[in-house]
Amino acid sequence: MPPVGRNGRRHLTDDHPTARPGAAAIPVNVNTRTLAYLQKVAELSSFTEAAEEFGISQPALSQSLAQLEQRLGIVLFEQDGRRRRLTEAGRTVAEFAGEVLGRTSELETWIQSHHDGDVGQLRIGLTDAATLYLLPDALMI
Repeated sequence: MPPVGRNGRRHLTDDHPTARPGAAAIPVNVNTRTLAYLQKVAELSSFTEAAEEFGISQPALSQSLAQLEQRLGIVLFEQDGRRRRLTEAGRTVAEFAGEVLGRTSELETWIQSHHDGDVGQLRIGLTDAATLYLLPDALMI
């Protein structure tokens, strides 16, 4: 588990044992698709099954994740016999990826609701009689 920063959030540090020497302190060009690939591999423990779920080849998925390792400067996977498995740092990044993807989904939902006009409050003032006799029919519309 990475250390906790001043803001109470976990972060990866340059002195992490799986950090690559000379890695950038702040990674750039990490896209949500690649994060989704990592998160799915972590979830399924299989490159092949994850690639099938995304409708891409296993080599394409592996290449994307190798590029992610390069961008982050962190070893995400290690060989375990014939299989590759997530390192501790890889599991942490996959956990962060899940959080980022969840928040991205929430943002997309929020943006869509604003485009659809599904935002805001409508207040209606009614008398007791109107509430009993008019409101039920109005709500059926």
